[in-house]
This record gives sequence, C-alpha cells and structure tokens, in this order.
Amino acid sequence: MATVAQYAPATQTAVSGTGAVTILAASGNAAGYRDLVSLTITTANAVAGTVTISDGGKTQLVINYPNAASAPSTPLQLYFDPPVEQSKANVAWTATASANASGYNVTAQYLDR
Repeated sequence: MATVAQYAPATQTAVSGTGAVTILAASGNAAGYRDLVSLTITTANAVAGTVTISDGGKTQLVINYPNAASAPSTPLQLYFDPPVEQSKANVAWTATASANASGYNVTAQYLDR
C-alpha cells in the first residue's frame, strides 16, 4: 500500500548560519496551505544543537539534533501521519539552527491543501 510520503513533492535546502532559512516556499495562493509530510535532516556538526521548524505562523517543532557533541552517523528522518498542518496560509516554512558549525541539509516533503 502506498503512503502519502511516496507521492508528496519535496524540496531540499542547505541551512547555514543561525538565522531563519526558508525550507519550503509559500504556496503562492492566498488561501493555500502547505502541510508537512516528512523531514530528513543531515549534518556534519559535532556540536549539540537544536533545529526549530516554523510554519510561518508559529513554531511547530524543536528538534535536538545532533543531541550530543559528536557528528551523527545517520540522518534524522521524521514522517508525519497525519501531516503537520500549516497554521497560516501562503507563508514559508523555516528552519533555524541554534548552533551551526558545519551546516544542515533539510529535505521537506509537503502536500498542498
């Protein structure tokens, strides 16, 4: 049986610095929402930190990654069933890193509604 994530479009973004970086653009439709289906995050950071995911209206997730002072050996993969609903129409999803020595790569899958 197919899953939602198998058919959802995805975007990939390199997150650098500690400011908010767009990981999923706004829908372009004043009444359009983009709901988050999955996230895959990788990093070579050897510094414990958090990644904050915002949907443009509010903070949806705060993830401790990496959770120790060593570079993770596997990607962090999160699947949301049901998808995380965007709280505000036509705004971008962002990721903000608390510590970013080596950068993050974020792949976000979404569904438009």
